[in-house]
Amino acid sequence: MPKNSRPCVFCKNGDGSTDDHIPPLGFFPKPRPSHLITVPSCESCRLVYQGDDEHVRNLLVSLAQTEDHPAVSSQIAARRDRSFDNKISKAEKLVRMMRLVKVGMGEGVVAHAFDLNTPMVDHFLERVCRGVLYDAHRIPFFPASFAWQLMPPHEAGEHFNKAPVELARKEIDNVFAYICSDEPAEGFFYVSLRFYERFFALGRLHPVS
Repeated sequence: MPKNSRPCVFCKNGDGSTDDHIPPLGFFPKPRPSHLITVPSCESCRLVYQGDDEHVRNLLVSLAQTEDHPAVSSQIAARRDRSFDNKISKAEKLVRMMRLVKVGMGEGVVAHAFDLNTPMVDHFLERVCRGVLYDAHRIPFFPASFAWQLMPPHEAGEHFNKAPVELARKEIDNVFAYICSDEPAEGFFYVSLRFYERFFALGRLHPVS
């Protein structure tokens, strides 16, 4: 790594020669806000992650809980649809993530839902969590295992509204928000993420030697 350079937030040895947006620019409607998050990234990591950005965005704005968000309905859904028109394989990839699930008690109703437990979603959310830790506390890359879980909307709403004031938090135009601490709790860095006000994820980074 060149002397006096910034280290990459996403890997051990990379030179953070470029700025990467967290979350990606494509998540925001135009005109985009001026206070977007950027973190140092090496070119290799930027190129690796870039391929998933559009697909994860298309996935998140296709969820039942986000599709009527103003940013989605006014611009981002059309952006998603154009990406499908330009390359039908992008739509097919999204369809392949759907699974049949039972809705309701007893016999219930069988419906289609997206399976979010994929390496692509895992990698994307880990990237966002690492970017958040850098943005909030300038925490550089550290070796860690990563896991995440969906947060029920009613619990997550309460969490975002009543989080302790000592926790770092940021909100960008009702499109993205985070809450995180600067030290691990019980061995984990916890990062709460909110996309389009209605998709909530709790990420956990466990430092490893």
